[in-house]
Amino acid sequence: MKGKTHDKIQRDLVPSLVLTIALLLNMITRFSAPPVETILSIISVAFYVVSTSLFVLSAIREHKIYQRRIIMTKEQVFDTLMKAEDMMDAKAIVEATGLERKDVDKAITALKKEGKIESPKRCFYAAVK
Repeated sequence: MKGKTHDKIQRDLVPSLVLTIALLLNMITRFSAPPVETILSIISVAFYVVSTSLFVLSAIREHKIYQRRIIMTKEQVFDTLMKAEDMMDAKAIVEATGLERKDVDKAITALKKEGKIESPKRCFYAAVK
């Protein structure tokens, strides 16, 4: 769904800019001297469309990077637990992977919800095999 939204924004950005420029050119050709306020308002709308679109595209890109990081963290935590011979606590996982504690905690929570890991003992985790 998010990829479709990103593509739609990119598809809509260019026509919006073209339409704004066409309106400006139409105003200039219709009137020998169009009011300066009209030209400035059309230009400001064009800048608003561009800046808003770029902001949204940037936010989508950042969200994709964040999602990729979460997936990679979950994979690292799960691989570490799969290789472990015994249960591990979050501190041991942090030491084994080199990840930040908050990222490990988020990955553990997500993996527990997915049913890939279990907690046989409080605060200790093992991969479901």
